[in-house]
Amino acid sequence: MKKTVLIVLAILWCGASFAVSNSTSYKLTAQAFGAGTAVGTSTSFSLRGIARGLRLGEPYNSNYKIGEGFLKCVRLSLVILAPNITSIGPQSAVNDGSVSLTVNGYNFVDGATLKLSSSGEADIAATNVTVHSTTKITCLFDITDVTKGLWSITITNPDGRSGTLPLALDIRHRGPEVGGITPKKAYDTGNVAVEISGKYFISGARAMLSKPGEGDIIGTNIVVKSSTKITCQFDLTGKAAGRWDVKVENEDGKGGSLSEGFKVEKEVLEVEAQISKPTAIPGMPEGEIPAAAASISYELSQDAEIMIQVFTMRGEMIWSTVLPMGSEGGQAGENNVVWNGITSFKSVAGAGVYFVRIYRVVDGQKEFIKQMKYGVIHQ
Repeated sequence: MKKTVLIVLAILWCGASFAVSNSTSYKLTAQAFGAGTAVGTSTSFSLRGIARGLRLGEPYNSNYKIGEGFLKCVRLSLVILAPNITSIGPQSAVNDGSVSLTVNGYNFVDGATLKLSSSGEADIAATNVTVHSTTKITCLFDITDVTKGLWSITITNPDGRSGTLPLALDIRHRGPEVGGITPKKAYDTGNVAVEISGKYFISGARAMLSKPGEGDIIGTNIVVKSSTKITCQFDLTGKAAGRWDVKVENEDGKGGSLSEGFKVEKEVLEVEAQISKPTAIPGMPEGEIPAAAASISYELSQDAEIMIQVFTMRGEMIWSTVLPMGSEGGQAGENNVVWNGITSFKSVAGAGVYFVRIYRVVDGQKEFIKQMKYGVIHQ
């Protein structure tokens, strides 16, 4: 690498006088400075090598020699200016691993070291340091889980000279991740104490339950026990039955959620249902959907094992299905079950009036909940 240096040459002589005859250019070597016969006071040098204490060698002009008025002692100082950092990129990073930095400035030399520092925190030493030029360095810093905030960056050249860019890197926390909640459901009759598990929770985090069309249920008595555990309470009084998203938001505004991770139920099973014509049935071309096919939509106030049966006007059951508790069709909140219009006898249901009955199954016994009817007219 090329180096820009300031060279100071001090020459001592002992009583003999000399005249100035010319100036010339010299190269520097590690050889001793020898006596000569010529004289001169103005000299420029070309740097060959990097070690301190280099001695003046022979001149480029072989006809020019050092006069006897000089002592055989030449003091040569090599002054290298301190490094200075003007900028870095990027200027912010998330503490979820290593960050690659480009450091810009001047007076950088091979062998330079870098570190990040913040008051009250252990220094972070750079790795993979590459000095591309006197003005550019690239390196890595492992900032996994370090304290957020502004960190200063310092460069130190091999000679001990250093330079610092204060508050250069803004280290930020990664967003929280929500992995689970215990318990997973509760009735809408009061407060429920929960424990939320996940990663990257920090002090000051908020917790809430969220459901489309409903106001958020904000957690109270929140305690961030660790980066992986939060405890709090949710007031479920009178809240809508069904599945709610579990959300955690750190104090820096970053948040994470567990989709439909918590379920609100009512102590008494309630069902609201309606029947409509399905617009599509898997495996059936649109023009071949039987006229009797039905989309049975209903909302449960709690999880339950559900049985749905279809009857004719004569009371003959022509189709039946059972939906396990907690599954689609048996979960608190909205459910949708489609009958394709094919009877249990593999025939297409004809025109007429049909009754749809919804039951709750408890210990193998069915309890009647709801009945609806609809008519089918063939065109």
